Amino acid sequence: MNWSIWFALGCLSAIVNAVERPIWVNGDTSAKYNPLRYITAVGSGNTREDAIADSKKALAETFIAEVKSVTTSVAQSSLKSSTTAKVEGEDTQDVRKDVQISTNIKLRGMEIKETFYDPQAKTHYALAVLDKMQAKSSYLMELNKRKSRVTSLYEQFSRSASLALVKQLEQRLDEFDSMNNEFAVVNGGMGMQRPLSPEQLEKMRARALELSSKNLVLVKFTEGDSSFHDLVMDCLADSHVHTVSSVEENTKPAYAVSYFLKEELDDAFHVDGWVRYRYTAAGEIKKGATTVGKPNIVKAENGRGKSQCWDKTKDSLSKEMCEKIIDIVTR
Repeated sequence: MNWSIWFALGCLSAIVNAVERPIWVNGDTSAKYNPLRYITAVGSGNTREDAIADSKKALAETFIAEVKSVTTSVAQSSLKSSTTAKVEGEDTQDVRKDVQISTNIKLRGMEIKETFYDPQAKTHYALAVLDKMQAKSSYLMELNKRKSRVTSLYEQFSRSASLALVKQLEQRLDEFDSMNNEFAVVNGGMGMQRPLSPEQLEKMRARALELSSKNLVLVKFTEGDSSFHDLVMDCLADSHVHTVSSVEENTKPAYAVSYFLKEELDDAFHVDGWVRYRYTAAGEIKKGATTVGKPNIVKAENGRGKSQCWDKTKDSLSKEMCEKIIDIVTR
């Protein structure tokens, strides 16, 4: 008799627990949070804090997926409106290739709306919700700031063009476009109009090509790992710096850059299974017969071997060398 009572009570408890378990735990949030207005995500964990952290991560991943979806849609519409291969290439390049949520207002307005503990599964759950309407105003405010930065730089470029300004403009446009793709998610798929028209962009690119042709740079790499030189040259090309490796007839470079890379094993470093290498990238930049710069960069890195040390160093080292060259030859 007692056994029957306990069994009945156990069944009743299981039924109550099943009824009390909210439907959002299984991901069904549409009844309460219209997906046209809200982005939702459910997280779980051994503790309430773990569940909340997991829900925030899941919401961010969902948001990024929607941003990428919007970006793909924009790219396709651009291609449809294109009429020539040249224009198609330019439109494709204008669409950001790697969208990231990297702003200080990312997921602003996100709230943890509900939490739940399942005693049978011994698991905590949390529901994260982002109201697109609330986030929209934050994005608009930041986008307008970024748009103003771009237009201000373009006005400066129009008055006194330089390759340095071209690089700044491109960076600011990238920042605007990245956030604009995020804004489109909370604005029904519609982003803000870009700060510069296609005609202005074409004018800027044409002027950049003209400047790079005038500021021809002779570059000689005299010593070191050739992959370092390749990275530096790629960086210079991305910044519209027109380079040559030798002087041809009727060609007079405005600048001459000579640089090298040295690597040295740090014998004073003693950790079992690890090594430390010190890298020195240095050189000289001349304008005519006058030395106008002497870049000198020293970095050290630890690793399990020589190749790992180099892999961890080469990108930052080449970028810094490139930036030092650009700073001088684009003045």
